[in-house]
Amino acid sequence: NEFISAIGTGLSAAEARDDAAAQIALFFNSSVSVDRRTGQRVTESTSVEKSRYAETEIIVNAQTELPALLFTDPYFDKKNGVWQICAYINKRQAAGICAAELDTGLSSVNAQLSSFDGKNYSFIQLKRLSSVNTSLLKLEKTCTVLTVLDTEKGKTYFSAIGALQNTALQIEAKIKPHLIFSVKIENDFENIITTAVQEVLENEGFILGQKARFIIEGKVTAAE
Repeated sequence: NEFISAIGTGLSAAEARDDAAAQIALFFNSSVSVDRRTGQRVTESTSVEKSRYAETEIIVNAQTELPALLFTDPYFDKKNGVWQICAYINKRQAAGICAAELDTGLSSVNAQLSSFDGKNYSFIQLKRLSSVNTSLLKLEKTCTVLTVLDTEKGKTYFSAIGALQNTALQIEAKIKPHLIFSVKIENDFENIITTAVQEVLENEGFILGQKARFIIEGKVTAAE
């Protein structure tokens, strides 16, 4: 099927658009809100249910963004007293948009990971790596959309993302042992707070030791 489409209904044309967008979002397991803007007139394919023109392009703010989403003109169903509108996505066009976004993103991430020289270990590097991981998570969402549109392409890109995530984990595993911590909490007589903080650090892969480069200090005080 060349298109993903859904008919939305509502007591107004705006409600019908929102309903149609929400139904399209269900294909991608995404929640959606809609912001309207005037768009270019686009002639529908005969594959779309209504033989009208798409006059409105919708900017969709969703957990996963929906590419190339278009709407037909609204139609008022006098018999039932409701507005109807068809939302649709050209799968090939949308897949192309997703693939282009993934190519750009993966290229950028690959360049960032290549810049880690394995010599200087610091929080700055860890922060940069955190930014890389955030980018990869966003690319995963785009890839999820692509998989709905083109399963085989989606699998290929998921594989590439997974490889970069593994590389990021390997770099992180090299950095953290060099960031040695100690914890000093005043008035923590039973070491309850100290132990809790130490456990958090160890669970995150950091090392605790006497020759610490970083000291976490605090003081326990009783509330009046």
